[in-house]
Amino acid sequence: MAKSGSRTPSPVPVLTGSIGSGKTAVSDIFESFGVVVIDSDKMARTVVEPGTEGLREVVLHFGENVLTQDGHLNRKRLAERIFCDPEEKEALERILHPKIREASNSLRNEALARGEKVLLVIPLYFETRIEDPSITHIIVVSAPEKQCLERVCLRDGITPELAQKIFNSQLPPSEKIAKADFVISNDSTLDSLVPQVREVIAKIWEQE
Repeated sequence: MAKSGSRTPSPVPVLTGSIGSGKTAVSDIFESFGVVVIDSDKMARTVVEPGTEGLREVVLHFGENVLTQDGHLNRKRLAERIFCDPEEKEALERILHPKIREASNSLRNEALARGEKVLLVIPLYFETRIEDPSITHIIVVSAPEKQCLERVCLRDGITPELAQKIFNSQLPPSEKIAKADFVISNDSTLDSLVPQVREVIAKIWEQE
């Protein structure tokens, strides 16, 4: 039992799912309901902006051919390289993951201190075997594989072959679903996501 005057720690759920499953669409809906969304993919972009230590270390390892003409990271070229070479993929993760976690944790702590609801979006939550005892719930966004691959090709302008390689490099959706506390199905319209998100919010935060 909590001591008198003590506060129950706020829930800290994580949202994850396969590439192309629609995590951004779902997290946008959480945000529309007033939840602070901290997306590790967005953090991954921030830590390799021109002039950052992250970009310097990436270039040091992979060479300047992973840069665009204006000095930004060429993500498509880097993806083609790391998903053809598991060792290079691991090297990139060693460079970026600590920086992403540090940036995400800082934003999370600030939001929790303000008393806000926080949702962490970590696409590779299972794959990176994150051990964070503060995470209270796992939310998995699910969609059929064919739909995921079509979305990725359209969104990122990559070949179906590369999209399949990336999809196959991740934990199978069925295994993610088996580990989830909540599953949000994204195989229909965006409108169908709203009641699912509302139900998850009610179960995580409104029953504290």
